[in-house]
Amino acid sequence: MKNSETSKRRYILFSIVTIFISLFLTLFFSEVVLRLFAPDWLELRMKELTAGQAYEFGSDQTWPVVKANGRFKSFTPNSSFSIRHLEYDNKANIDEFGGRHTKYNEGGEMVPFLGDSFTFGVGVEDEETYVSLLSEIYGVRFLNLGVPGSALHSQKDIIEMRHHEIGKPNIYVFNVFIGNDFDDIYGHDILESNKNVTYKKKKAVPWIASINGFVYHNNILKRSYTIQFFRQKVLQSITRDSEVLINPIFKITRKDKPYLIIANKSFNKELERLIAMSSTFRFGIIFIILPDVYQVNKDLMRVKAKYYGIEEDMLDMLAPNRILEKNFRDHQIHFIDTTDCLMRNDRVDMLYYTQDNHFTKYGHKSVAECIEEQGFHSIVNSLSRR
Repeated sequence: MKNSETSKRRYILFSIVTIFISLFLTLFFSEVVLRLFAPDWLELRMKELTAGQAYEFGSDQTWPVVKANGRFKSFTPNSSFSIRHLEYDNKANIDEFGGRHTKYNEGGEMVPFLGDSFTFGVGVEDEETYVSLLSEIYGVRFLNLGVPGSALHSQKDIIEMRHHEIGKPNIYVFNVFIGNDFDDIYGHDILESNKNVTYKKKKAVPWIASINGFVYHNNILKRSYTIQFFRQKVLQSITRDSEVLINPIFKITRKDKPYLIIANKSFNKELERLIAMSSTFRFGIIFIILPDVYQVNKDLMRVKAKYYGIEEDMLDMLAPNRILEKNFRDHQIHFIDTTDCLMRNDRVDMLYYTQDNHFTKYGHKSVAECIEEQGFHSIVNSLSRR
């Protein structure tokens, strides 16, 4: 009897060990095969994950800011803080007006630039932002009021709170990043329309998002081709019904989805409110359109679309630009679209960081050149003479 029980235990133990060994060998050979014969979308994913240095991200929660009634008003004047990421480590210096320092900061009339992290210059030093470069070119004080994570609705708040404080500027330059501004404004509109509704982007499959975040930040797991291969298969099955984990640019450029049309209604609502504000405060408006990396780099776009399981012919990457341009023309607003100019750049692969996707130093320089090329200074002068 004892021999029978001992044999049974040994058999169970042998079976468990065999299963684990088989699983290990399967994963090992899968990893080897995928590393040798990885599809292009997987190679891109691994390149994104392993870009940069191996230290922890910084946090914008420690950035010194001034708020009024719970709303962002400015960064703390004459302060400074670090901006760290896997691909860069920079210091942001804030001027006496609570905006990021620019090269030309002499007295005289100021022209404020409002935008998100692309305008603020996440990823580069103060003097390397395109706002700073333009200020040096024209010898005009361009006040960089870019705020990471902001969009038109929150930028209007800043003007409402600060217009008199910063000397009642005659012109404001608004910078629209196509990659997520439609998404951000639409999300804000939903929350404002119904406070009891949780925005779809935040409520869908939270446990999947948590697991995804853990793998993304784990220095061992994120280097496994096998894990990233199966992650993509799970992602594709989820995104058939929910686009929660898809880069926003692929949501607004899909021909088979009405997302862009719906989101544009929210954008136009904010635009009309801005026009009303400009009439009250008597200032001119200029818009600068900044493209997403997947609009500029067609090779990356094709690989990323494959990663999401979206057919390339179902995407119209310039649809958001056409809609924005129509909005601005309908309201007789001056605008400059840098997309075509950046697409023609000989080194499109150097314009954006690999993982973070913000503009590099070269990207900011190229944006400044594109803006200058399209007669920005003459637009500013024409509005100033009004």
